[in-house]
Amino acid sequence: TASSRNRELSLIRNLLGQAGEEIIFKPFRRFYEHEIHSVYLEDSSQLWLGSANGLINYDLQTGKNFNLPYQSLVRKVTAGKDSVIFSGTNFSRFSMNDSVVLIPFFSQPEEIILTLPFSLNSIAFEFSAASFDNEASNRYRWFLEGYDNEWSAWSKEQKTHYTNLREGKYKFHLKSQNIYETEGSEAIYEFIILPPWYRTIIAYLFYLLSLGGLIYASVKISVRRLEQ
Repeated sequence: TASSRNRELSLIRNLLGQAGEEIIFKPFRRFYEHEIHSVYLEDSSQLWLGSANGLINYDLQTGKNFNLPYQSLVRKVTAGKDSVIFSGTNFSRFSMNDSVVLIPFFSQPEEIILTLPFSLNSIAFEFSAASFDNEASNRYRWFLEGYDNEWSAWSKEQKTHYTNLREGKYKFHLKSQNIYETEGSEAIYEFIILPPWYRTIIAYLFYLLSLGGLIYASVKISVRRLEQ
């Protein structure tokens, strides 16, 4: 709970503050799931944490970089009920020595931006992050450009679903945040939904011609009646 976390951080703050060390709390975020009862500093380098689950040792001189960059990942995109249109990796084609080579990319090449029929206008996204310390604590927020008005709240949920999208061009933006509150690089997945047949340009032309035909026929009938 928040109160127990504050108590644990207070114990660490008091101990390290007395030892004259720089107080950095990011390393201890991994231990939030443990209920810390006691803290002991040994030789200004080894920190011992007594928890309900056992004894935890942390080396204060480990030198771990808690701000390492990592990538937010769209792992799967499903259209309609079960049509998988993306399985987690983007590829671009390159010709090399009379053969075609597929090169993976985190970004989505323009040539594989899919155009979907209106019948597949319900889209589900599954996602993760390439940060693996306490993966279950990673959090996510997302924004569907062309539909959402603002970003979602941070959540541990790793999937979201949109239904009955109108025709148009969409961009799904994904951000992630690991247990150290470091944000990953944003992932973007783009797609296009075509209009239903009755909202296509050809359909509107047909409606216009039909309306013109009706007006013409009405005028002709009115003229004939006047002539009689």
